[in-house]
Amino acid sequence: MSMHPTINYFKTFKGDCDCFIETGTYWGDGITLAIQAGFTFIHSIDIADQIPPWYKHELTYYTHIGDSAEKLKQLLPELEDKKIMFWLDAHSSLLEGSEDNFPLEREIKVIGKFRKNKGDVILIDDYLYMTHPLATGLSHTSLEYMIKQEVGWNYTISYLSNPIKKNILIAHL
Repeated sequence: MSMHPTINYFKTFKGDCDCFIETGTYWGDGITLAIQAGFTFIHSIDIADQIPPWYKHELTYYTHIGDSAEKLKQLLPELEDKKIMFWLDAHSSLLEGSEDNFPLEREIKVIGKFRKNKGDVILIDDYLYMTHPLATGLSHTSLEYMIKQEVGWNYTISYLSNPIKKNILIAHL
């Protein structure tokens, strides 16, 4: 997770979202920032249980272990009446990998299936990494097009710093 060192973007762009869903829990920093931002419902999904033992007891309630796209398929029908902020940050730390190492495309398709035109906020961390030709095969334009096609053509796409310039994509109404 790479958030700006002095700005909690979850709080800045929360608006009327009452639910926070993160893919890529890692050590749980996203959960902490979501709590600080005041979300009522918080879910974090990771393929592995990586939260350090000294921190785990505080965060276990919020975490789901497993494939992020599959867990989203289970969670989203239960959250039909919620407005959601998604923080998509699930990826391998390796540059080259298979679809399993970079589930972003599958996550966006699941979000589109269950949440099309719902007015949710989508933040994608490590955007420059996610659109690196050796990592995912996605380009900047193909990822932007996929978001609009799957989630809604009326979404505006812009970029935030973390502090790397334009390294977080934000899609919102």
